[in-house]
Amino acid sequence: MKIKLDFVTNSSSTCYIVMIPENLDIAKSVVKIQNTNEYEEDLDEYCHGNETEFLETITRNFSALQNGEQLYGDETECMYSTQEIIFEEKLAVASVDISSDGGGILAGIKMKDIQNIQKRFEEDEDKT
Repeated sequence: MKIKLDFVTNSSSTCYIVMIPENLDIAKSVVKIQNTNEYEEDLDEYCHGNETEFLETITRNFSALQNGEQLYGDETECMYSTQEIIFEEKLAVASVDISSDGGGILAGIKMKDIQNIQKRFEEDEDKT
C-alpha cells in the first residue's frame, strides 16, 4: 500500500456567467433566501447577525457584478448568499466546471438560456 504524504488535490470548481438587471430589488431578493443555510451562515460569519450590514454587503457584491467585476469565493464576503440569490432569481446564464487537472474547458451557451434571460430582463423593464 502506498501512502502519499505531500499535497494532494482532487477538487473542482464551478464558475457561473451571470447577468444582473439594473433594477434588481436586492432587499426583496434577500427576503427570498432568509430561510436558507447560506443566509444564516453568512449573516453570522461576516455580519455578526447585523441584517443591515448583510444587505449592504450583498448590495456591494451585486454592484460589482453589474460593473463586470468577478467575485471569488474565498475572497468575497457573503458569497454563498450572493450565489443563492443568483439561483433564486434565475440570473445564471451558464456554468463552467473547472477541474484541478489544469485542462481547459470551452462551454457553449444555449440560445434558449439567452432568450430566458432576455425575457427576464424584459419582465423587469415592464415592472418599472
